[in-house]
Amino acid sequence: MRKEVVTNLIKKTPGISYNEIVRETGLSNGVISHYLIKLMESGEVEKEGIKRGKYFLKNIPKKDRKMITLLRNNTNNDIFKLLIKNFNNNIISTQNEISKRVNKSASTISVSLKDLQRNNIIERVIMNQAPDVRYAQLFLDDAVIEQTVRLQRVIHQPHKYHTNPVYTVGTPWEGNGVVYLAGVYIDPVDQLWKAWYTSLYPSAYPDITYAICMIMSQDGIHWERPELDLYHGHHGEKTNIVLDLGQVGGTGAASILYEPENPSHPWTLIISSCLYGTWEYKAYILRSADGIHWLWEHQMPNGVVHGMGDRCTAMKGPDPQYPYVLMSRGLADMSRWGLVRAAHRLAINTDQADGEPRRILYPDLEDDPAGQIYHAHGFPYQDIYIGLFQWFWETEDPYGEMELMMSRDTVTWNRIRPRQPFLPRSTGGGREGQFDCQVTDTALSPPVRTSQGDRETLWFYYWGGPAMHGNRHLTFGRGIGLAQLRADGFCSLRAQRFPATLVTRPFIWPGGKLLINASVLGGAGNGGLQTEVLAEDLKPVEGLGREQADTIRGDGVHLEQSWQKEATIQKLQGRRIRLKFYMDHVDLFSFQSSESP
Repeated sequence: MRKEVVTNLIKKTPGISYNEIVRETGLSNGVISHYLIKLMESGEVEKEGIKRGKYFLKNIPKKDRKMITLLRNNTNNDIFKLLIKNFNNNIISTQNEISKRVNKSASTISVSLKDLQRNNIIERVIMNQAPDVRYAQLFLDDAVIEQTVRLQRVIHQPHKYHTNPVYTVGTPWEGNGVVYLAGVYIDPVDQLWKAWYTSLYPSAYPDITYAICMIMSQDGIHWERPELDLYHGHHGEKTNIVLDLGQVGGTGAASILYEPENPSHPWTLIISSCLYGTWEYKAYILRSADGIHWLWEHQMPNGVVHGMGDRCTAMKGPDPQYPYVLMSRGLADMSRWGLVRAAHRLAINTDQADGEPRRILYPDLEDDPAGQIYHAHGFPYQDIYIGLFQWFWETEDPYGEMELMMSRDTVTWNRIRPRQPFLPRSTGGGREGQFDCQVTDTALSPPVRTSQGDRETLWFYYWGGPAMHGNRHLTFGRGIGLAQLRADGFCSLRAQRFPATLVTRPFIWPGGKLLINASVLGGAGNGGLQTEVLAEDLKPVEGLGREQADTIRGDGVHLEQSWQKEATIQKLQGRRIRLKFYMDHVDLFSFQSSESP
């Protein structure tokens, strides 16, 4: 009977351990050892492993035993069952969604996924997954596009504010001006606009060589320096300095991130630098409850060694195990290939880097040989990542401008319109004192999204100046400027000369209304837009065809597509559909469901 109990338990629970057998049967160690030895001698049972072995019936193939062992872990088992369920329902499984469904921390899910991948039980695939239309679907690439007729992709530039600069440096502790604009946000606690920037003291002020300063605003246009009691000027006056970074050495680009998931300290500052006299660059992470008082994650000199160079920026990435994505030039790549400037990427957490830097962007053969990619940075936007990189032209009169790029995973980046600046410098030459005539460089944070009536706008803050490399007799940026772009307005699909159509890739409709960001060129009297709902086989859905679609005219970020006879797209929740847009004199910027993610 005892032998049968042990045998049946192993049969019922393949991969069971010795201690589990003891616990489940209630038999003594000696009895269990005796019968296990007998079962293995007879060939009925086999043991996998030496010390903490797992027991299987002989008829279970060896190739399956590792899988069985891994899936006996509850988290692994829950993940595997979810993946099977999603596969059968034609649902793409992302790491973030798995974490939500399994109800485990992001780090726990990450460890399990890597273990399952390492043992070839699951596979991670980077793919053009079905669009998630709870997010606005932009047209910076073709991921959502199945087919177009007579459409043109048009890239749009933000409009510079007419009274730029909106802030001008002018105190002794601001030294040579704005070196980097670390971030601009509306603080959700007090609803004040707050901006952080780095400044370099001139040689006459040796106490603090590299500082983070903060300014505040009620409306995002009129900015003031708060008088803080953290650092004082040479005459005892209060300053707007919130942090002295001179101890980290060189002038790496400081990036401010807002992380509401950490409510006690939602503000994160990441700066990358090296100690003077070395080329060992480290990332230093600081936290703050109010953006004024900062705490070091690790005290100097214990930053995260990453192997990239200066001008290193940081953004929030998609991997919860390595949540911060750094972009900079790579020192190893420079020494190996002689690349003067090229953008590299590396993900880190608070303790370590995820591998080695990887080159993501570099000049091509169509670019001006005098140009270099000085630095790059990015930010999450809807369900993609927008990036900007600064060209540095090493001419007799050096200058720098920003160009647009995008990614869907922070690993692969594509230039949107090569050699077309997203934020160009102002014309007029390099006269000293003229704002942004030689360089533009946007804040190292997402643009601020604002609402004014029915209009939603992205506010890009940037520093500009009359100097770039090679013009050391000039100063750095003397102020901060503002440029504005309609929400989702990075690019549009334009139907101007001819009526045009767009058919999307299939996706699952999440419910809600169909909202469209579009502008009818020439006003409400000309042209228009209609949307037809198609089944996956391209047949129109009854009641939601072009004939029933009301014509959209005007200009708006959330224009609602409606159909006659009270037909509604909401009834298609959970179904795979396509959309077909019919456009005449229209700029189409994006579309989405009214359902929130």
